[in-house]
Amino acid sequence: MSKTYDSTWRKLRRIQLRKDPLCAFCKKMGKITEATVADHITPISDDPKARLDPNNLQSLCKECHDTIKQRMESESYNQVGLNGMPMSKDHPWNKE
Repeated sequence: MSKTYDSTWRKLRRIQLRKDPLCAFCKKMGKITEATVADHITPISDDPKARLDPNNLQSLCKECHDTIKQRMESESYNQVGLNGMPMSKDHPWNKE
């Protein structure tokens, strides 16, 4: 088993999903969806030290994690503002 998914991570994941049981992206879109993924806001590839930082986690449903979040990371849209919305003016959520 990789270090990324060790027992410390699994415990932190459970805590995150109990703390925020709904998908953060769906909530922003006015939907209520159960979260099943504890997602690193800043990818651990960008900041390995943030892997176990609870402030670097958000709860997402699998669909949002596997679509919106993956697209954000692949298109360098992973920076979000204090309101939780993408900061890039080129991000689709910020276009009219």
